[in-house]
Amino acid sequence: MFDLDGTLVDTNIDFSRLKAKILALVEKHGLDPNPFADRHILELVSQAASLMKGRKAAAFTAEANKILEEIEVHSAENGCAVDGANEVLAALRESGTKIGIVTRNCRAAAYLSLRKSGLQAEIVLTREDVENAKPHPSHLLKALKSLGVEPENAVMVE
Repeated sequence: MFDLDGTLVDTNIDFSRLKAKILALVEKHGLDPNPFADRHILELVSQAASLMKGRKAAAFTAEANKILEEIEVHSAENGCAVDGANEVLAALRESGTKIGIVTRNCRAAAYLSLRKSGLQAEIVLTREDVENAKPHPSHLLKALKSLGVEPENAVMVE
């Protein structure tokens, strides 16, 4: 199992800019952004939305996801495979090892990164493919189940 961004591909997502945009969105939707400043971005979005009601929470989440996707896709357009990534995956595939990729990136950015880099895996699970993205174990467990691999027979490379 592999993480994608920073492990197999370099997309150079500007996480500081991304977080600043999401924090500004939190403030725009009437919440104090300061309590969320130390959160990872996906958790920040989820926790802020949980404090909102109904349509306001849905609108906030949709707007946040649009910001995330735009920045991730833009970064993926300029991404490339990490040195040696294609060779490592080819050697693993040749040895009969099943390869899975689990990423917190959106599907559009993940598949663009894979197309541009030439990387291949038997399964790719993005944040849209799971209810709880990693580090929640269900993300990895779903990928392993799809591959028919027991967790004790797997390794995760981050």
